Amino acid sequence: MKKLLLILFFVLCAHEFVSAQSNALDGKSFTIIMYINKERDSVDTLHFENATAYVSSGKQYGFAPITYKAKEKNGTISFEFYSVSIKNGIMIWACIVTDDKVEGTLIWDKELVNPVNYTFKTKEEYK
Repeated sequence: MKKLLLILFFVLCAHEFVSAQSNALDGKSFTIIMYINKERDSVDTLHFENATAYVSSGKQYGFAPITYKAKEKNGTISFEFYSVSIKNGIMIWACIVTDDKVEGTLIWDKELVNPVNYTFKTKEEYK
């Protein structure tokens, strides 16, 4: 019985630790400037709410907020998430947040169209 309680305790602690890491960005928004081949393409806003991530323009293309997995090491938070739209394909995000800055890559892969590779970088938008 003691072993079972000890295992349960460690499982609950591990869950809380992972949840805290995943929620580290909750409530933050970043205005991101998107680039294709180092040429400025567009501006969007990357949002974090309730352990989900999404971009402002995503809704119009059928991309819903999606859960992200974050890892924190030495003050840097890294995370990835994949957002899927039935009509507009998949977006694969890889991001790093350090202090008040975010940067990363995005691959937008649509059926019958070559994938578009973006890079982005910005400072945090304070509300």
